[in-house]
Amino acid sequence: METLEENLNSIQNAVEDESNENIQKYNFLFGKVKQVIEEESYFKEADFTISKLATILNTNNVYISKAIKLNSYTNFNHYLNTCRVNNVKKLIQENDLNKITLMYIYTASGFSNQSTFNRVFKQIEGLRLLNIFKILISKYYKIPNKAFSAYLKES
Repeated sequence: METLEENLNSIQNAVEDESNENIQKYNFLFGKVKQVIEEESYFKEADFTISKLATILNTNNVYISKAIKLNSYTNFNHYLNTCRVNNVKKLIQENDLNKITLMYIYTASGFSNQSTFNRVFKQIEGLRLLNIFKILISKYYKIPNKAFSAYLKES
């Protein structure tokens, strides 16, 4: 007959096994989330929601939220907006800024208006896009700014 301590250890091991299995399931789900949002570019849709994602993946909002949180994002909107901001930085880096507008940049990245874009960009990046444009102008006129080059390469 098992002792109380052996029973408790057995229960704890079963809980840990179940927890590890759940983490694997959530990581697998996050891979699917990432595929839909990033690789299939759903982040570019201004009205994309967690409910639409759940429908696409045939799961529910709660599972998606847990998967996203386990991958170091605060919530669905934080993850979605991070993808959008990364796309903004990519567009800035890849395009001639004399030929595109700020409106093109933020709408092509899934933001519906400039005020939301400005708020989210500052929240995620810690600085305003205006500051980045000042840096770009200094770069255009050959004023060295190693910090900005490193910043763009990080993303």
